Amino acid sequence: MSEKNPFLQNNSKLFLFAILIFGVLLRLPNLNESAWYDEVVYSTHIVLKDPAHLIAIVLFDKSAPFYRIFMFFWIKVFGDAELSIRIPSLTCGILSILLIYVLTLKFTEKKTALLTSFLLCLSPVHIWYSQEATPYSLLLFLFLTSIYSYYKLKESTAKTFWYGVYFLSFFLAVFTHYGASVYLVLISIMCLSKIDKIKLKVLILNLVILGCFISFELFKNSFGAVYTKADYLRPFTFFELWMLFLNWFTFGNSLWAINPYRMRLSAILQRPAMFCAQIIFLIIFIQGLILSLKKSKNSYGMETILYLFSLPAAMLGLSFVGFRHVYIERFLFIALPFFCMILAKGATGFKTKSIKVSAVATVIVFYIAALAAFLIKSDKWTVYKQNPDWRSAAKYFSGEIKNSREPLVIFAASSATELVYYDGRFKEHFQDQKMTSFKAQIYYCKKPDSAYLYRILSENGIKTFYLIKNKYWVNNFDEMLKNIRGDSKFSFVGKVSFKGLEIFKFLHP
Repeated sequence: MSEKNPFLQNNSKLFLFAILIFGVLLRLPNLNESAWYDEVVYSTHIVLKDPAHLIAIVLFDKSAPFYRIFMFFWIKVFGDAELSIRIPSLTCGILSILLIYVLTLKFTEKKTALLTSFLLCLSPVHIWYSQEATPYSLLLFLFLTSIYSYYKLKESTAKTFWYGVYFLSFFLAVFTHYGASVYLVLISIMCLSKIDKIKLKVLILNLVILGCFISFELFKNSFGAVYTKADYLRPFTFFELWMLFLNWFTFGNSLWAINPYRMRLSAILQRPAMFCAQIIFLIIFIQGLILSLKKSKNSYGMETILYLFSLPAAMLGLSFVGFRHVYIERFLFIALPFFCMILAKGATGFKTKSIKVSAVATVIVFYIAALAAFLIKSDKWTVYKQNPDWRSAAKYFSGEIKNSREPLVIFAASSATELVYYDGRFKEHFQDQKMTSFKAQIYYCKKPDSAYLYRILSENGIKTFYLIKNKYWVNNFDEMLKNIRGDSKFSFVGKVSFKGLEIFKFLHP
């Protein structure tokens, strides 16, 4: 692993090429699996129907707009089948592996750059978001591009080109996810130190981006698109930081899968093997932090650390002052490559050769084990909740529609929008209970009692109905099912199951 090793020097491009090919192979298998709710509402015709719907999303949705704008034009050209909507994330994911390699080369040695890109290649978290039609892979690519162009400005003669790349990539990153604005502030502060002509121009560009961001938010707020709390977000604490770095980033929550909404200190104490593994990685990580401060090319070590910790620190601050809905792991996905960089720096930085080899081997073995666990646990919560097989459920209901003379009526306790994506004959009902001319009607039950179902069925003369359970988003379904099965007005016919889904068929005499 020595930097002076001729074999490493002469074959580094070959190693990088192999890592990229391996990265593609790891990310291909699930590209065509069933789409889930976030993908459907971010990337398909369900919400991106026409320019009017796109404008409404830009103005009224609380999320950043660029990814949906991009996907609007993408699906117009390439369609919105599962494979098509995931190709941009796959492409950005692979390019991110390449970018972190060339970026790490600016910060440290070639051996560390290769190991960093290899760890990102193996990371279950990175694989997950390279296979999912959501903004996070695009965000990471844009952010790494902006950081790389920032350092190219300091060394390139083609500065006009790199100013353009920097401005465009950072502008789009901020409008892909608002968390990127933290790094906009960070780089602006960095530019104030020993300011020169280049830093002054970068600072001006940052102020333009920040001005556009603030103006856009004020404009949205004038339409009432004010951010409100989301139930899936939670406070960010030091314990969450520990689990983010030493479970989610490191093991992809796959070796020891823990529901993050039920995480307690006891979750670690009850898993001594997990705690020992975390301590080992913590030692290597701390070694990487120390070496980043002591031995970095062009004194970029502190900046690497800031790229890793700035967004977590911002979330810790927001939680400390009372904001209780600021965090979910994927919001910090942007920091993952810098965690890999510091971990790789620590593993390759031990002076004693035997310790260095052991550290590198330990990191690689654990990452491979985490990857294997991630691939095996295809129906369990790892990086996030798995995707239910809505495609098969839609196919089942299609057969039921064909064999029935009356409209198909489905009751659900959580979102079933995916059925609308797979079959245009489905219609969702949120407030309006009046049945439409659609072949299949989906009603959402906020309360688990059977009176609501009975009213809908009686008013519309429906004899057969279905309950659909999303096992990854149960809500109040189990109580609702218990009440219906205990109600003499309904007769249970049977059940079919697909990955993550159970469909119960009933008769209403």
